[in-house]
Amino acid sequence: MLIGYTELLGGFFFFHVLFVHLVCPGNGHIQFFFVPTAVRKLDEFIKSTHEYYNLKRGKLVFEDINFENILQDTAALFRIAGKMDSIRFTSNVIQNDTFRSDEVSIKIILNNLFSNAFKFQKRGSTDKWVDVNIEVKDDVAKIIVKDNGIGIHENHINNIFTMFYRATSEESGSGFGLYNVKDALTKLNGTIEVASVVNEGTTFTVTIPCKSNGSN
Repeated sequence: MLIGYTELLGGFFFFHVLFVHLVCPGNGHIQFFFVPTAVRKLDEFIKSTHEYYNLKRGKLVFEDINFENILQDTAALFRIAGKMDSIRFTSNVIQNDTFRSDEVSIKIILNNLFSNAFKFQKRGSTDKWVDVNIEVKDDVAKIIVKDNGIGIHENHINNIFTMFYRATSEESGSGFGLYNVKDALTKLNGTIEVASVVNEGTTFTVTIPCKSNGSN
């Protein structure tokens, strides 16, 4: 018998989850189970639009960046969702030098690249993975996000950073995510490259220069 409440657990990148409170007949034990809901498209659109306006209106704040901490913060929910969908998520950070940049912009970049990598996996595959490598060297941060998902057809590569553009209809998306990545990188004087093979996967390579102490 369904009693009590349902609690919406927000923050997942390509789905919402409902925690349903259930009392089992006979033993009275409480159980929880996950129920996917149809609000994921609206959630993605709202989140991406919020990021878009933050980038357009927000002032950059340059500060010391700890990529290990940022990665752990950004990746936490993706790790949970990855376990639920049997996606292996590996990461590695090499940072021995001080690096200054805008933390909010970097989190937007990582969040959207992670979201794409997890979202566009091959349905039914028993070997799904996402790999992230971040290295800071010679005042440049290089971020590589690689997956073995459905890939992007070469005809779409030049358009994926255009607002509202979607390279596939296999999964839902707002068309904002990679546009926000590109916009954030433009503000940081960074670059992004993409290499992809259909049915083999995609690799995004981001480079961000360190801001000097005199930057504001």
